[in-house]
Amino acid sequence: MTKKIEVSIIIVHYKIKKLLINCLESIYENTKGVNFEIIVVDNDERKSIRADLKQRFPRIKYIPNKNLGFAQGNNVGTKKASGEYLFFLNPDTRVLENSIDKLYEFLEKHKKVGIVSPLLVDKQLKPFSTQSRKELTVKEAIYSFSFLRKLFPHKSIYNDPFFKKWGKKRAIEVDAIPGAALLISKKLFSRIDGFDENFFLYFEENDLSKRVRNLGYKLYINPKSKIIHQVGQSTNNLKNTEKIFRKSQFYYFRKWYGFLPALIVQIVTSINKYSLILLGILILSLFLRTHRLDELMTFIGDQGWFYISARDMVLTGEIPLVGITASHTWLHQGALWTYILAILFKLFNFNPLYGAYFTAFLGVFSVFLVYKIGSVMFSSRVGIISSFLYATSPLVIFHARFPYHTSPIPFFTILFIFSIYKWIKGNMLFFPISIFLLAVLYNLELATFSFVVTFILVFIFGFFKKTKWVMGVINKKILTYTFFAFLIPMFPMIVYDLFHGFPQTLKFIVWIFYKIAVFLGYPPLHPEIPGETWITFFSFNSVFIQKLIFFASKPTSFIILVLSLVLLTTVVLKQIKNKQYKLSYILIFVLFFIPSIGFILQKTNSEAYLPIFFPTAVIILGISFDYFLRERLFLLPIFFIILFVGISNSFLLIKQNYFVDITFNDRTNAAKQIIKEANGRPYNLIGKGAGSQHRSFTMNYEFLTWYFGHGPSDKKEKLQFIISEQPYKIEIEKKEK
Repeated sequence: MTKKIEVSIIIVHYKIKKLLINCLESIYENTKGVNFEIIVVDNDERKSIRADLKQRFPRIKYIPNKNLGFAQGNNVGTKKASGEYLFFLNPDTRVLENSIDKLYEFLEKHKKVGIVSPLLVDKQLKPFSTQSRKELTVKEAIYSFSFLRKLFPHKSIYNDPFFKKWGKKRAIEVDAIPGAALLISKKLFSRIDGFDENFFLYFEENDLSKRVRNLGYKLYINPKSKIIHQVGQSTNNLKNTEKIFRKSQFYYFRKWYGFLPALIVQIVTSINKYSLILLGILILSLFLRTHRLDELMTFIGDQGWFYISARDMVLTGEIPLVGITASHTWLHQGALWTYILAILFKLFNFNPLYGAYFTAFLGVFSVFLVYKIGSVMFSSRVGIISSFLYATSPLVIFHARFPYHTSPIPFFTILFIFSIYKWIKGNMLFFPISIFLLAVLYNLELATFSFVVTFILVFIFGFFKKTKWVMGVINKKILTYTFFAFLIPMFPMIVYDLFHGFPQTLKFIVWIFYKIAVFLGYPPLHPEIPGETWITFFSFNSVFIQKLIFFASKPTSFIILVLSLVLLTTVVLKQIKNKQYKLSYILIFVLFFIPSIGFILQKTNSEAYLPIFFPTAVIILGISFDYFLRERLFLLPIFFIILFVGISNSFLLIKQNYFVDITFNDRTNAAKQIIKEANGRPYNLIGKGAGSQHRSFTMNYEFLTWYFGHGPSDKKEKLQFIISEQPYKIEIEKKEK
């Protein structure tokens, strides 16, 4: 006759085969008084323990399982359990003499006890002080899991004074039991519906304890039963443990205390030295991007084109399909910036400053995103260094204060970098997101097409290598998402192309191949049109390298940039040689150098081509500085260099009035002067001087005079105001025919 199973021992295994074997041996050696069975739930993807278990422990019930978390694994094991009691045990433990027997006897004797746990000890048999737990409340969590624990160590629940006074001779009642080892009746476990599987890992024991106590049962730790626990061994091989911990933490407090307390716990416990530094960087970033913005906002004629386009969209309801013309007048930029301005105008009654406030706050958020991708792809220190350099870069700040179609490009570039990184790491949903971001960037500025080329080359490489991240794209769901991800932002351009001979798509691609051919020696179609020389090209861009890195010195900026690029190239080449590829380094390398080749091929002195380089360039600088910070000899010098660069850039930028020679105040005063001198009469605005041949030259003044109550006439009028601009000076000439 088969003896009744009294205790089912359930162990969830994940990549710690040796420790599991030791644990199983200790159970068989030190459990003599109860009839037990062992159920091993294998969450390891490789299922490497199956053969060993079958050979060494043939009586064990082995369950291969998809890794959906510790709670789910235990629930799966429970379904195969035959015992009256369930003993949930971590695989990184060792059972000491008769420990399970004593727990069983305790529950049999004390029917009002719902769960009993052993005393957990280390290898030296010293008890862990974390076992005598009070209920995990919002207050306790804030003390235990935040920086407050270091400031006030004696307040932590992990140093419960009662635990020190407890002689470990008798069982004590606790509010929450440790999850590494616990015994509960199968009947009670079924009554509370087992572990909550919304917890992948962490906090499931606190939740279980709370639900058992809510039914009126007590929880105990019995020191007569001792189990060695090698803390953390069962989670060492698990990726993203911090992310998992924080997700479970938020779910626990939202479940038991509500959304707002959960959010408070999440925010407070996330504060560490990096988050405090980041907060300071974000405050500095906000100041530099908004300081005197209402006075010093740049407002040129091309900006006026978008402002008028957005105004007319709001007033007439007609949606433009394209934006302002590019340097080649048969091409247009996308209309996305018009749509954004139209929303802002609708919300803020056409106030021209809110375009700048929008891009400024987008710039601050970009600083945060630089920190995030720097931290995720490299390290928290790279994230902090990069975000500080990005927050204080004069060129980056200027573009963040400049409400124009190129201003959001760095923000979407950062998102694109992160998106393609996540896609290559195996998350297929980021493939359509990457396509969407490419379409958005193309709408903002045609020059971002170099990212499209980069993306295609990466895809081709993955296709020929038959990588999972490319093969996984061939999926009906992903392809459907990708189609709409491309179509939604590109729809206005596609509609425009259907009626205008496809200049924005097909002709543009043909033109790209033509530019490559000219660079390689093919004769240009219009040789009479002068182009940039290499001297003028590098002279033009050297100024922007200085503004991007270290405004105080052009040579120093070049040295920093060149050294950083050489270091990154060396690291990547070494990885390729040793076949030890690190995606983050290779991706940043590719996303910087391939667009750089496209920029050089184009050889155009246009600042609109530069914003896509801001995030990658600054992250490369962050990687370089971090590399030298690892050496103790360079620690303080490099730290002070980074600090000096940021402070110097900030000071000089403010001193230079953010590179603005004609301020927003200057232009609004000029607009008000025109209105005053017009005195209610219809008038025309005429441009004079460099750039006045373009229709957009006076559009900023057209918008401002309209905004202040009396815009220019569309018809030819007798009264004309001739506007010319010189550095730091606006000249207005009144003329009547």
